[in-house]
Amino acid sequence: MALYSGAECVFSHGCRIVVFEKEVECQIIYLDEDEACDGLAELNPYNETPTLLDRDLVLYGAQIINEYLDERLPHPPLMPVDPVNRGRARLMMMRFYREWLNPLHENRLEEPGVRQAIRDGLISMSPVLTEQQYMLGDEYSLVDSFLSPLLWRLGVLKISLPRQAKPIIAYAERLFERPYLIRAIREWAVDNGLTPQILVDASATDVQVPQQFVTDSQIILNIGGQAVQMHEITNDRLRFSARFRGAPFEVNVPVSAILAIYARENGQGIFFKEAEGQSESDTESDTETGEKSTRTKPHLTLVK
Repeated sequence: MALYSGAECVFSHGCRIVVFEKEVECQIIYLDEDEACDGLAELNPYNETPTLLDRDLVLYGAQIINEYLDERLPHPPLMPVDPVNRGRARLMMMRFYREWLNPLHENRLEEPGVRQAIRDGLISMSPVLTEQQYMLGDEYSLVDSFLSPLLWRLGVLKISLPRQAKPIIAYAERLFERPYLIRAIREWAVDNGLTPQILVDASATDVQVPQQFVTDSQIILNIGGQAVQMHEITNDRLRFSARFRGAPFEVNVPVSAILAIYARENGQGIFFKEAEGQSESDTESDTETGEKSTRTKPHLTLVK
């Protein structure tokens, strides 16, 4: 399975989210907006992303791809079972597409009233999210994956939400804490020639890290491909083998203990939660040499 994904395409981002939610082996082929791709043109007559290739089947259109992935890979289910709520979910996604995502995709945010319409629409949904965790209830669904890319970009889009939208802000934080982001940001960093690192709460339950490199109950670990032998990144934990000062060690970290993931070179990534007692400099443990080095704490930003 392969997904042709625009590097900044909001619809591709939603499809990548579904792929990671399903924990499916899928090759993500990133394309820049100005990048020509003869292979994509042969698959998709519109020569656009996202485009999914699954054996002999080619699909395009974000909603079609996402619903196919949900039916093709039924665990975990991301659409309601009953037809009434499925219809409601599809209607909600269509409204998001027409009113918010399509103007963003077509770079029409500078048109009069577009930003304000998105802002007002998000504010109007706040009462719903005071009573439930996600858009359709207390279970994550395709509707949430459709909306996540927009919420992810609010800061970049210069759309600020007022205090009365606090439920939406809390909802966005719940979405951004989902474990697939660890895999997504790691792959983004590797694909761009950067070094992915995680900040770990070494005092958390079931954390297995080399304690001699822990400082203030925290440790920074390089999880790049050349530094580690990655065994698994699941929705529950991250497990890999690495060498610290030449000695092998099996690292086992529950997802809940990962405070941040970011690229070492530019600091782009995301904090999943505030690191208590974190100073302006951190001590990093190189997973190849085990040497410690003090470095300035990165200024983390959301990555597209």
